[in-house]
Amino acid sequence: MKASLKYYIKKRGGTPKEKKLRGCYFSFILDTFSFKALVDFPYLAYNTRMRKNELRVWRENYTPWTKQCFSEGLRLEVHFEEKDFVKDIGGRWSPDPSGGKDGFWWMPKRLLADKPGSNVPAIVNTFDPSSDEWCNGLTTLEWLNDNKMIAGQYGEVTESSELLEATSNSTATEHPCVVKGTKVGTFYVFENLDVVSFAPRDRNPNYNRNWYTLDKAREVWDKLNKSQRKEMYSE
Repeated sequence: MKASLKYYIKKRGGTPKEKKLRGCYFSFILDTFSFKALVDFPYLAYNTRMRKNELRVWRENYTPWTKQCFSEGLRLEVHFEEKDFVKDIGGRWSPDPSGGKDGFWWMPKRLLADKPGSNVPAIVNTFDPSSDEWCNGLTTLEWLNDNKMIAGQYGEVTESSELLEATSNSTATEHPCVVKGTKVGTFYVFENLDVVSFAPRDRNPNYNRNWYTLDKAREVWDKLNKSQRKEMYSE
């Protein structure tokens, strides 16, 4: 009898959810004690907020965001008690596309250099002691970093001279996408920039590329491989 097995292999540290979301993901078909590997993309998209304990651990290991924003804005991890502050300074809600109750907050790129009003508390992090300080002179980006909220790029990635310069000075991890034995293209993951480029097989990888966030690239990868997975699981 055949059964499908899924393994999440730790790629880097983080909360259990992060390990699952950012870990390597492989699908196997078990058949007479032999494994047939299905090549997969090692980054998983996610559209849900972290639960309180997951968010606490994530923030304990938070690294301030110092990358450029090449997309519509920045994805945020926000606790329920903090959402009104994020909304007041321009944050937007991205609902779960499936229609569920989940979703997450994000901050438009054009607002990152703005300065929140002086009536906004400097620290609203629900896991930090309360602070009597106010946002005097802080930019929105600095405020988000101080409150440990930035999780990555969000939305559409537009090719620009800044993006091309940054990626030309960075190293990408290549992930060929093979569907039904035919290579349809290659994903180039610039993990240090939080962006991915995709070059179809008939294009020069240095020109006419499609650009994605890590989350969006995962969705595209899944769509390209969907028919292959169905074919293997139905054998």
